[in-house]
Order: sequence, then C-alpha cells, then structure tokens
Amino acid sequence: MTPAVTKAISVLNSIFPDGFEATVQFDILGDGQITLDGDGAREGSSDAELTVRAQAETFANILEGRQDATAAYLSGRLSISGDFALATKLVRMLN
Repeated sequence: MTPAVTKAISVLNSIFPDGFEATVQFDILGDGQITLDGDGAREGSSDAELTVRAQAETFANILEGRQDATAAYLSGRLSISGDFALATKLVRMLN
C-alpha cells in the first residue's frame, strides 16, 4: 500500500466513521484504489455506484481541505463516473 493510499484511507475513515451509505471507489492514479462503503474505507477495488479518479496530490488536497472537490472536477483534475447525485452528496460531506 502506498503512503497516498494509506493516508487517504485514514482520512476517509475519520470523515466517515460509520461508513458511507453507498459503495464508492476512489482510483488514485498510479497509487491504488480505495473502496468506501457501509464498512468504511479500505484498500482495493469493488463494484461501485460511483467512481472518483484523480492524482494522489489532488486527493490529498481535497481530503485535507486545501482543494474544493467541485473546483477540481470543473478543472479536469478529478473525474467522476456513475451516480452524480451520490457524487454531490459525497462532495458536500468532504468539503
């Protein structure tokens, strides 16, 4: 597990201590994948209602509050596929 994935899992589990209502896959390009669901965040991929992709630096900046997720999406640094209503809810919880 890369340091970027380890840090992201830790932060996601602190933001979502009771897990998340749906399955989300975070694809940290070049570093690995994280699944977030009702059991919390963990390394690995899964069938998901929502997939979020970005470079490790973009993920770190979003999770640490230095980057707005919507701005990252609009600038092309973050891509989303799947349930956009779910993405909107997730973004509100991350910002």
